[in-house]
Amino acid sequence: MYAPAYPHDPIEQLFSDVFWVHGSIRVGPGMRLNRNMIILREGKELTLVNPVRLQDEALRELDALGQVARVVRLGDFHGLDDQYYVDRYQCLFWAQSGQSTYSSPEIDVLVDEASPGPTRDSQFFVYRNAVYPEAALLVKNTDC
Repeated sequence: MYAPAYPHDPIEQLFSDVFWVHGSIRVGPGMRLNRNMIILREGKELTLVNPVRLQDEALRELDALGQVARVVRLGDFHGLDDQYYVDRYQCLFWAQSGQSTYSSPEIDVLVDEASPGPTRDSQFFVYRNAVYPEAALLVKNTDC
């Protein structure tokens, strides 16, 4: 049902409430694509931006950081592990309409130019002319 947890680096803290995970996925013989997940913490709630499925030890570390409340997909090609996290944490899923590469999970919060960001002092920038839905998330204050 879900993709496996592919190799990834440990969760690394960038700022007081901003973390990231560098991962990869094998796409062919001798070929890997980089994948990166950002974790934003606001109080006890976590927002996973472009989630990467974590191995069991790293999942325990994630749970120690807080409760996953939101999963945010910024682009059509970033959804491999979204359903896993939405099912595991019963959290809200944020994405743009028109997603075709990964059609699930069902969008709870639609991302568009008028959408508030998932954390305070954050906002979306939507690439209106992109062939596939794509957005960026600007986090103005690193103390989410």
